[in-house]
Amino acid sequence: MTLTATITKDGEQKTKEFTVNVLKLTAFSDKESVDTDTASLSVVFVPGDSAAGVTHNLSLPTVGANGTEISWSSSESTVITADGTVNRPAKTASDVNVTLTATITKGDEQETKTFTVNVLKLTTFTDIESIEADTASLSVFFVPGDSAAGVTQNLSLPSVGANGTEISWSSSKSTVIAVDGSVNRPAKTASDVIVTLTATITKGNQQETKTFTVNVLKLSALSDTESVEADKTALTIAYASGETSVNVTHNLGLPNTGANGSAVTWSSSNTALIKSDGTVTRPAYHAGDTTITLTATITKNGTSEQKLFDVIVLKNGQTVAPAASSILIMNNAAGQNDLIQLSGLLAGDVVNVYSSADELIGTATVASNETSASLQITQLGLEAGSVKVTIIRGALDESDKVTVNFAKEGAKPFTISGNPLITANGISAKVTVSPTAGTAHMGKEVVVFQLMKGTEPISIVVLEKDIVAAEDLIAHFNVSGSGYSVKVFVVDSYSGSFTDVGNSLASAIVLQ
Repeated sequence: MTLTATITKDGEQKTKEFTVNVLKLTAFSDKESVDTDTASLSVVFVPGDSAAGVTHNLSLPTVGANGTEISWSSSESTVITADGTVNRPAKTASDVNVTLTATITKGDEQETKTFTVNVLKLTTFTDIESIEADTASLSVFFVPGDSAAGVTQNLSLPSVGANGTEISWSSSKSTVIAVDGSVNRPAKTASDVIVTLTATITKGNQQETKTFTVNVLKLSALSDTESVEADKTALTIAYASGETSVNVTHNLGLPNTGANGSAVTWSSSNTALIKSDGTVTRPAYHAGDTTITLTATITKNGTSEQKLFDVIVLKNGQTVAPAASSILIMNNAAGQNDLIQLSGLLAGDVVNVYSSADELIGTATVASNETSASLQITQLGLEAGSVKVTIIRGALDESDKVTVNFAKEGAKPFTISGNPLITANGISAKVTVSPTAGTAHMGKEVVVFQLMKGTEPISIVVLEKDIVAAEDLIAHFNVSGSGYSVKVFVVDSYSGSFTDVGNSLASAIVLQ
């Protein structure tokens, strides 16, 4: 550079030139700094990204190499913020072009520079998008024929979504629909049930819920439990006509199935009297009436209940004991069987004879169309004694034992006692004929009054009787005078002859 100096004084002037070399500045001016940093400014992308395809955050310089300050603004601050943070559009949206404006400043100098970049949309859902997508597509799966309006079988409740969400379930009626979708339908006797199922869809820290309302139909048939309960309630014992639980004498009807398909089995607290099939054996008369508990077990497919029944089985009836007066005993002499005879019986009656020590010594069954029974005993004994007699009639228990005495061997079955003769208006003879205790005679007896004059038979009066108790008898003879007597005896038959009479049944007496 040439510098020219002009020197002047009082009109005089001269010039002088100087050549100098002006050195350039060693630092930019503010403008130069701004221009330079603006020219060199760029957006920094991660490897693989470019202005045509942004997927990651950008690096936006905030200072230039020449001391400038750089600030940024974005045309789409929700997509790229001023610090370069990138929020890519959703998978369901479109790519977004963003204009970034850099303002480069130093001192009072300032310039701007713009960059246009294309932010690519996401190729996968965000957590919230995943939840929204899976929530929108979520449904309850029904078996064919079922629907939300009518549920009869288990439901399929998804536990994961197509976009990686986790799904959990809750139920407003967990006893009807469990959280795993298991369905327990209301009883046939109940009503349909409306159930609200709530699905909670979760991914990361994001969560949404979705509800489904379904109608669970009541059962059209009884469940096993209901069947058992219904059959238990209806279960009864069939009693014979005229009988109830308090007067059982005949076999019982014990059902083995219920109306609703249950099986019924029975057990008895006393199988000797009531078997599990209802067969009844009445307790012995002297054992008394007996209370028995019958237990019914009602079962269907593993479900069971029990029901108890108390019944009173009446003691068996007892045969009426024979009357002692109907029993005849003949204690015959040695060499003859002794005889015991009972009358007033029915065909089929069983007669038992016991010794005084209760040892059975004879038995007999009344034959068809007969009303009596005879037993022959080898020997009852020489002396007087007693036996015990019972009867068993049909299904009745044995009667009480009746003790009957018998006389010693050879004893006459009757005795005769009398008073002196009455001689007014002829001769009257009066006697009392009495059965001898412990003896017996079968058939009728003949009482003979024989009028004697000294030792000569004069007349005879014969009376045929069946003497079962002491009986007074009178015979009258139309004679007069003295020296008469009357001989009285009892025999088993009479032929009309003074000398031919039957076997003697009593010791004869003579009345004077």
